[in-house]
Amino acid sequence: MVSLCSDVIIRGISLHSSGSTSSSHPAAGVSLGRFQRIQQLRSERCRASSFVRGLSVLGSSSSYSSLITSAQLFATSAKLRKIRREKISCSAMGIQVVERDQEIQSESETQRSWFLDISIPPETVAGFKEDYEAEAKTWAPDLGTTMDFYRLEEFIASAHMLARKWLPRDVVRKLETFYHDPRQPSVMVIRGLPIDEDMPPTTYDGVKTKVGKYMSEAWLLGIGRIVGQPFNFKLPPQMVTAAGGGMELIVREILPRREKEQNASNYGSSVILEMHRDFFTCAPECAVDVLIFMGLRGDPRKIGKTLVADYYEIYNRLSPDDIQILREQSLTWQFGPTAESGFTHPVIFGTEENPEFYIFEEEVLSSPVEDRVKGSAEAMAAYRRLKDVAREVAVEHGGVDVERGVVLLLNQRRVSHGRTSFEAKYDGNDRWVQKILVNQGQIWQPYGPVPWPERHITYRTVKHGP
Repeated sequence: MVSLCSDVIIRGISLHSSGSTSSSHPAAGVSLGRFQRIQQLRSERCRASSFVRGLSVLGSSSSYSSLITSAQLFATSAKLRKIRREKISCSAMGIQVVERDQEIQSESETQRSWFLDISIPPETVAGFKEDYEAEAKTWAPDLGTTMDFYRLEEFIASAHMLARKWLPRDVVRKLETFYHDPRQPSVMVIRGLPIDEDMPPTTYDGVKTKVGKYMSEAWLLGIGRIVGQPFNFKLPPQMVTAAGGGMELIVREILPRREKEQNASNYGSSVILEMHRDFFTCAPECAVDVLIFMGLRGDPRKIGKTLVADYYEIYNRLSPDDIQILREQSLTWQFGPTAESGFTHPVIFGTEENPEFYIFEEEVLSSPVEDRVKGSAEAMAAYRRLKDVAREVAVEHGGVDVERGVVLLLNQRRVSHGRTSFEAKYDGNDRWVQKILVNQGQIWQPYGPVPWPERHITYRTVKHGP
């Protein structure tokens, strides 16, 4: 048995940095020797995907989506360099390695892993349903429609207790430090969690008839409560699916809608959702620190997947010149017609070991492309190249199939995400994912946006970043 607190992972994406040092870039502090080595590796491993990097994400909306389908994406991924992949199974006490596919590396390189994939055996959670049903008897009968946050808090407290009881202890420890510990992976997947058997069809009518079937919400909010404090922004009327209360106050539903299938959004399917960071303009007291997804139903064709790209991996593939430009020069994103709806900030900030990015999917906005984000010509060109590299990393990884019983956690300070395109059939069997936002508790500080136990808040924007 191996403790999960060790450097053993299930499916790891290993990042390498040279042990040697050389003269560094004056502004960014990037090792030129390491940059040259990375560029050499990059040219060798990415020959099969060289067509990806030259595409402009800020051009017409068809520039990338029409040229790269999801099928091409995963065919390309299969041709890229061998990545370390380890599979493990969990018990109540720890982790056991059952399969390893280790990449050969030089003695001068050290590893840093950013992706952790955990499989929970069925016997480990065999009693969860019985415990869940006993707890469900204590919940308010109008849990699906209530506007009373005290009643929702009772559910979240029960979910928290259930998650702590039934997840292996080492997994709980990983969750507790997932956001704060820079040694932790930026992406975590937990597989094998039981949810309701008689799920309704993947439709918005299905969302309404799911009321009363809360096993997925119990896992989602229970895990969210271990990581931090789940919350949600108040939704505009067009995004409200049921009565606008109950679970919908906290949990977001992601499923294809025919009238929005070509939108770059949670409801789209036929276009790729580019790599981005959710809600990065939000004030610190309502910051979205972690995103957590729960799969109710995966894409039957295994094409619809969530894409992930670690910031550290992206950073170490950028040129020193681009890093300097994106650290020193600001871009302005315009989210509305007024000056107050703009957000100005450098794209790259943070340290070399823990860089952070502000990267956005500009296609979600309805304004002309040239009005969505502005900056100097060299800053805009560097930003396009950064987004190309982020896409390259995501392609190389291959994406996560958030299928039934799978939870996906993303540390927003360390990873960007997107979604492949896929074909929605609208036959009730399409991909259906739930999502929550997690904050570290600032929403309830003395000057926070809401009092305890309310978790439904109005979005607040920082004018010039944190």
